Amino acid sequence: MNNQAFYIWLQQGQDLWDQIQHFIINNKDIFIVSFGTGSLLAIVRFIWWVVQQNRKRKLLPDTFPFEVIKPQSNALQILLGGNENDPLADYKIPYQDRVPGRNTQDELKQKLDQHRWLLILAPTGWGKTREAANLADRLNNEGWTILKLKRGEWLEAPPILPEDKIGTDRKLLFFLDDLNNKMSGGRIEQSPKADNPLQPLNKPLQERLFNTLQAYEQFCRKEDIRIIATARNEKEREFSDEPSEWEKLEFDKYSFWKRFEIYDLPEPNEEAIIGVLRETIPQANIQANPDDYSRIAQRNDRTFRNIVENIRSTKNYDQFLTIDTFRPTLKGTWKERYQKIVKQYPVATYIYDAVDLLEQFDIQLYRFTVEATAKLLAGGNILQHLWYGWQIRIAMKFLIYSERILEPRDGQIEAKGRRIESGKYILQLSNLLVELERQYPTEMLSSIFNFGYELSQFGHKKEAINAYDAAINIKPDDYEAWYNKGNAFYDLGNYKEAIIAYDTSINIKPDDHEAWYNRGLTLSALGKKKEAIIAYDTSINIKPDYYEAWYNKACCYISLKNLDQAIYNLQQAINLNSEECRELARTDSDFDNIRNDPRFQALLQE
Repeated sequence: MNNQAFYIWLQQGQDLWDQIQHFIINNKDIFIVSFGTGSLLAIVRFIWWVVQQNRKRKLLPDTFPFEVIKPQSNALQILLGGNENDPLADYKIPYQDRVPGRNTQDELKQKLDQHRWLLILAPTGWGKTREAANLADRLNNEGWTILKLKRGEWLEAPPILPEDKIGTDRKLLFFLDDLNNKMSGGRIEQSPKADNPLQPLNKPLQERLFNTLQAYEQFCRKEDIRIIATARNEKEREFSDEPSEWEKLEFDKYSFWKRFEIYDLPEPNEEAIIGVLRETIPQANIQANPDDYSRIAQRNDRTFRNIVENIRSTKNYDQFLTIDTFRPTLKGTWKERYQKIVKQYPVATYIYDAVDLLEQFDIQLYRFTVEATAKLLAGGNILQHLWYGWQIRIAMKFLIYSERILEPRDGQIEAKGRRIESGKYILQLSNLLVELERQYPTEMLSSIFNFGYELSQFGHKKEAINAYDAAINIKPDDYEAWYNKGNAFYDLGNYKEAIIAYDTSINIKPDDHEAWYNRGLTLSALGKKKEAIIAYDTSINIKPDYYEAWYNKACCYISLKNLDQAIYNLQQAINLNSEECRELARTDSDFDNIRNDPRFQALLQE
């Protein structure tokens, strides 16, 4: 334990002891009576109180969807990641010019300065993240704040510039790495604020990113906003039942992509590959014959990543890197390493499957989440469960150090050759995550919240409510968890419970127009039309252009036989969104009683 860790541990212990003393002093009479009569009640209460105090001291995670990197930080290490003690950490791999006579970094910088939105495309392993990170590091040293998009956090346009998160600096560089996985790997498409629980509002990441970046351009000068994005461009499918990396982007569907200047990264040539070998092999302290470098470069699949992973494998297994031990393709490297690991640690199959399953649900990869999920997948009786648990712990130690299994790279998990069927384990995983939340509340907040969305989309509303309850247990004032709990109750037809959840959300955030709107929907479903109108009015007062509230308010007035108000509110809704509202009104049975009213017919014809 280092000095800083020891100090923190000592300080936490002192804080807890101070609270214990305070409790004993304030409850000394109880202790005297309890010990005098032999009762254990006070002791039990005391222990429970200590546990609760320990939970209260835990800090809650920040749910801001970007990691903030202040100017003049060690941006390269933060963006590329890796352990400081690992000689093959990505940020330690020396940069190589990929094509003789061309300065790729200068080309990228020029395009970024001219167009501000830059998308770097290349197949996996070509070094697109490295090029983007080096460019971002260059701007960071020039005074730019980097906002790195995280995975597993809900993203939508903020109403104001979040200075409490990013500071007052207006020179912002957005770093959007590996957009294929972010757009397709996570299944969460329903907004935490879907306008109608019965009709989920899908907001793909392409749209949410576009809206968010445009919002920041409005808050700041456009000249002070830069975006660097990376994505894979392979058009062949890895698995027949999954889209290709290019298809995941849906390039022709979203106007988001039209804002970018496209830069197709050139393939690394042999000299660049030899440069990595020449500089990295001594750094990793492995043995190799420099005379083999040229032949190895010729056999290599032209990816930087394959060279690094071959060197890592050579180091892990204490081998000598030769032309015969070198694996020429990245896919082959991952596959052979997976097979070798499984041969050494058979339980590694459960660990790889656990990472696969957790990534499909956007659940953070901690050692405790992966180990627990691997044990769940292994199954077995009590003795087998104990045996698997022991073996999994041993294998995890190796995989974390040698394979960086908690930070998997492109193609690494796919090397096992199959996708785990997530739907088969959703209920078991739900119970497991709720249990892990009790043990690790701080780390699990975002994951348990995200999982609630997934459960809802799979139709497991009751389990989704359990997930939201777990999130609320960590953070009682999480208005979004209360809001979505209300949505789940609504879907189940439990309208009274839904109202309670919406009311709690509104008490925490009174200006949430969508919570008021959904409260109106629920009251209307209960037949309380007048109260529903009040809820819709509140939503409209907060957001006057919220056409859904105007429309549903009109439906309530129809039920109350107030046709003038029904026509007026429908008019307002149509003014705000004529196409959708007219289409709804033409088929909505709520308006059957006024279909022959000339005013209604006029509204549909305008």
